[in-house]
Amino acid sequence: MPKRKENYLQTIWKLRAEVRRLKELAVRDELTGLLNRRGFNEFAAPFLKAARVSRSGVERRKKRVVSGYAVVIFDLDRFKRLNTTHGHRGGDAVLQAFAHLLLERVSGMDLVARWGGEEFVLLFPGASAEDAYRIAEEIRKKVERMFVVWHARKSRGRGTNFTVSAGVADFSIAFDFDDVLGHADGALFRAKKEGRNCVVVYGRDKQSSLQLA
Repeated sequence: MPKRKENYLQTIWKLRAEVRRLKELAVRDELTGLLNRRGFNEFAAPFLKAARVSRSGVERRKKRVVSGYAVVIFDLDRFKRLNTTHGHRGGDAVLQAFAHLLLERVSGMDLVARWGGEEFVLLFPGASAEDAYRIAEEIRKKVERMFVVWHARKSRGRGTNFTVSAGVADFSIAFDFDDVLGHADGALFRAKKEGRNCVVVYGRDKQSSLQLA
């Protein structure tokens, strides 16, 4: 192969690899490696479209392939205070540790994303609110037992524990994803209001949500 042609092909391969790398960066959160909001929306779009179709029309419903889904929104409790106390290095370590825990717990068909700041969204295809509640509660309890350590300048290491709150909702009482997400966000607000470090299902309070465990 002529040298000029070989160099041209190598350049093309490098450019393609760089395009793939940039596309991956565009849908990933740099700190945690999770999907960002854009990435979540891209990966979830085909599934969510099928879920909407399954709800429209009797004939389409008979041919339903998707059985619905549940959404969980996690929020790290008092994260601003944690950042103030331990600095951004500590805050970043906690975000990374929580992201790692989420990836360990979800299955290959589930989606998990850092939605922004200290908020994380999980989508569980085929799950009910009860199913999602049990997973969220399991994650919450694991976080409660965690102690995150990071290395800081001029010290051998620092660490902290933390807690999370979560709101849960499913597709059974909503028309589309935005509705489900809004319901989960409302449940999260209630979890914060009822003392934090708990999981609340939309339409229930903290105590009645505990009955689902």
